[in-house]
Amino acid sequence: MKVFIKIEPGFSFAYSEKMLFSIPNNRPPLLVECGKIYGIYGPNGSGKTTLLNILSGFLCPTSGKIIYYNEGNNNKEEYLAKDTFQERYSPVKIANIGNGIRRIYQVPALADELTLLEAIIIVRRLPKIESFLNFFNPINFIKRLLYSNNRAKFDIQEAIELLSEFGFKNHYENVGNLSYGERRILTNLQMLYSRANILFLDEPFANIHLNVLQQLKRKFISYINEIDENRSIILVEHRSENLNNFANNFWHLINGKIVLE
Repeated sequence: MKVFIKIEPGFSFAYSEKMLFSIPNNRPPLLVECGKIYGIYGPNGSGKTTLLNILSGFLCPTSGKIIYYNEGNNNKEEYLAKDTFQERYSPVKIANIGNGIRRIYQVPALADELTLLEAIIIVRRLPKIESFLNFFNPINFIKRLLYSNNRAKFDIQEAIELLSEFGFKNHYENVGNLSYGERRILTNLQMLYSRANILFLDEPFANIHLNVLQQLKRKFISYINEIDENRSIILVEHRSENLNNFANNFWHLINGKIVLE
């Protein structure tokens, strides 16, 4: 099974001198493999969101390292280390894995001025920039124009269908008009539309009606099962029942340890 991320034994994180969580040296590494859904759960204050912040590059470990396998760089290992983080790594750097990384926060981060359609289509990653010489090649320029026009039409239609499927009929309504629950649904739809290789979801199902929640879960499962299964999902949930029949693997944060279940 192809691996995206490996958290090695000896990994830990501490605030000041208080250890929040760690992986003992005698334990096997934690792996994030393609085509799987990982659920992180534990009591309040156990460090669930902090672990997500480390995985997505906003914090670095106190000790140990996390290895990222960058498919776009000949499977080269890249890792976060405390002494090199500031000068070599950032969330943007890590997002260069394949089609990138996308994340949901506990509080929906949406621009009120955008329409629903705009809020969806802006999250899809742009194709890689061509080399300087190829970019100005006349034949490639014509191909690019034809492809871009068709691609844009397809992307917009796909976004409209996704919004309609979850009850958003007015695609040009402003995000600022949505209720809190609708905003949470919209952030989930952004993740589904993005086609990123790795999704980090921080309590994505909070304040969402049960029927919609089950529909979202089915969508996320189909998301990682499409064609090449070259995607993974890591999500934090305070309520472990939201992970049942959904996640393949469980990371339990308890008593300062990350326990694989």
